[in-house]
Amino acid sequence: MTDTATIADIEAVVAIATGRVVTGTHLAAAGGDLQRAGVNSIGLINVLEALDRRFGLQIGEEEDVSFLATTDQILARVNGTRPLEVR
Repeated sequence: MTDTATIADIEAVVAIATGRVVTGTHLAAAGGDLQRAGVNSIGLINVLEALDRRFGLQIGEEEDVSFLATTDQILARVNGTRPLEVR
């Protein structure tokens, strides 16, 4: 799967997990930033669960979930690489 296709899958996961409150269009307008696109804390929990179901991302209770900040960071995690640090 290409990165473009995976980003589209991630956007679809976010849309479903947020009850379509946040769509791919919202994410694109926000530069891929989930919070700026309108994903709240409950939405992030739903996104995390949906990413686990879709991509098998299992996150431990004490694990850093800062990769949920952007679709690019989620992509890096899905691809098994360390997400870039947000500054």
